[in-house]
Amino acid sequence: MEFRNIPNILFVDDDYIFLKSIEIAFSKQYSIYLAISSTEALKILEKEEIDIIVSDYNMPGITGTDLFQITLNKYSDIPRILISAKSDTDFVIESLNKSQLFAFYSKPLNFEQLRISINKAFENKKLINENIELQDQLKANNEQLVELTKLLMKEIEENKVIMSQLSESKEKFEDAEKIAKIGHWQLNITENILLWSDEIYRIFGLEPQEFGATYEAFLDNIHHEDRELVNKAYTNSLKSKQPYEIVHRLLLKNGDIKYVRENCETLYDDNGFAVKSLGTIQDITEIKNYELELIRSKEKAEESETQIKYSQRVARLGYYIFDIKSGLWTSSEMLDEIFGIDKTYKRSVAGWLDIIHPDYQTRMNKYLTDNILTKHEQFNLEYKIVNRLSGKEYWVHGLGNLEFDNNNELIKMFGTIQDITEIKLSHEKAHKFQQIIEQLPVSIVVTDILGNIEYVNPKFTEITGYFDNEVIGKNPRILKSDKTPEEYYSNIWDTILSKKEWRGEFINKKKNGELYRDFTVISAITDIAETITHFIAIKEDITKRKAF
Repeated sequence: MEFRNIPNILFVDDDYIFLKSIEIAFSKQYSIYLAISSTEALKILEKEEIDIIVSDYNMPGITGTDLFQITLNKYSDIPRILISAKSDTDFVIESLNKSQLFAFYSKPLNFEQLRISINKAFENKKLINENIELQDQLKANNEQLVELTKLLMKEIEENKVIMSQLSESKEKFEDAEKIAKIGHWQLNITENILLWSDEIYRIFGLEPQEFGATYEAFLDNIHHEDRELVNKAYTNSLKSKQPYEIVHRLLLKNGDIKYVRENCETLYDDNGFAVKSLGTIQDITEIKNYELELIRSKEKAEESETQIKYSQRVARLGYYIFDIKSGLWTSSEMLDEIFGIDKTYKRSVAGWLDIIHPDYQTRMNKYLTDNILTKHEQFNLEYKIVNRLSGKEYWVHGLGNLEFDNNNELIKMFGTIQDITEIKLSHEKAHKFQQIIEQLPVSIVVTDILGNIEYVNPKFTEITGYFDNEVIGKNPRILKSDKTPEEYYSNIWDTILSKKEWRGEFINKKKNGELYRDFTVISAITDIAETITHFIAIKEDITKRKAF
């Protein structure tokens, strides 16, 4: 079946003005069909041969994703592109999975990006149709091959009358061989003379005068990695007196590699000596390449799934699906690990509450009942659990998106749960460190690599009179008095830029103009690559201990 060059595109949107702009933008390149609603779109699908559906999500009645759900079974081969003003990650992932989308675009719509996506979808559809036609043709060829092979083997064993009939149909048979890409051969074992049909020469990419017409010459044209395998199959067949079938590669003179299926049967005299081998060779390169492509696609899909699982494990992130009507939920392997449960665990609301830390069970039960099931809010809360297997306590962050049916009844919640225990502990540690810094009896000043102040602690304000909002973004030179020479500062920069610690005294000036003396230690702060990112100064007021 010949596939059309100009695709039929169905655009569905309840915004008539938007549809007309679509028609103006794309009518020169595509055959455009417009539907103002999902119901009208279904009618068009019944009457017309549509190649691609582009639908808005937010429409009265049947939404874009609902339309795609309806069309999945009957029109599964039509690529679907969804447009929506909603662009949050969970919605996009849900839409891609639920409706098996080819693409998703957020409004405002970029027409050029949509045009590119439509062209890709149309090309993919053409490739799929071509693959289907190729499979059908290969199947037909293979069936024809089987019948022709049976006919060939039967005719070889017939008497001279059958041979005469075979001679009369030789031209027709050779045409059939060419169509099926199958050739036949005959080896006179006693004289080591090998006869090939014209199709075998075509398969091997040889002219008759280029071939030595011996068994050894045949082996020379087989891929060097398969040569021993083929020879062993033939010699074992002679010993066992059994026919064989083998798939192997050919290495042509131009460097191309072909896959062939070879069948062979040997005839013996009354004394049991092999006298003649008969066989067929079929070029199955296209079939083999298709099989290899399927294997690569499967491996790629498995690799992607493995990477997703690995990413979830690294992030300690699991997912769940909660069926509201049944009150039961399913979970990923990572979530089972976080919860410490196996496949036998009762995944009910009560089962979920049993996993939650006793101090949070009442609060989480109320949150689920009031906020989620009643007010239909999105699930977004941190809470504490107790791992059922280890008994350890963990902090988790739960997220969940709600799904409603056509009657706006809540039916499901899809979500993720992430183990944030280490993050929580880090935050607590950082908070404790912040408290320590703010209560130290010395001034702390943190600057960027240019010397601009990013943080000061309360002791700094107490000593200098400057509040943090007065100094953030400024240079510590605001404290400079005329009592400290310029070369003093040059020495400081040379020291700290070499990642060494500088120690010394300053005579600085407070906000009210009063002079004071402080003892200062300045050092560089580096990242994991040992690159300087900040400087920190610890300053002690020693005015009372040391006069000017």
